[in-house]
Amino acid sequence: NLVLSGSFDRTGGVFDGRRQKRVCELVAGQRVYSVAASEKCCFLGQADGVISVWDRRKWAKLVELRGHGHFVEALTMLSPRVLASGAADGTLRLWDVCGPATVPAWSRRMDGVITDLH
Repeated sequence: NLVLSGSFDRTGGVFDGRRQKRVCELVAGQRVYSVAASEKCCFLGQADGVISVWDRRKWAKLVELRGHGHFVEALTMLSPRVLASGAADGTLRLWDVCGPATVPAWSRRMDGVITDLH
């Protein structure tokens, strides 16, 4: 049972909730504003608008998803293959995280800052 955290120290923390121990630390390029996880990957939403994607088996960075112009403040998995992201620049994006592309599958600009998704 993993617990993810994001921090302004530019890291994502991965904790074992049952054992109450840190599993590893994911070093991001910027402050981490949001986190999400799928069965195979963890996602860190960063201050520079980038979403870094990490392999849950090796805890290695796989790719960076680019498309937001400001803090990625909200991340959630909508299905096993679709990640939703929202940012301070008012953009809402959907990503096919099982596909080879690192561009959003869908994108819309909203009025105001997106701070949470469910």
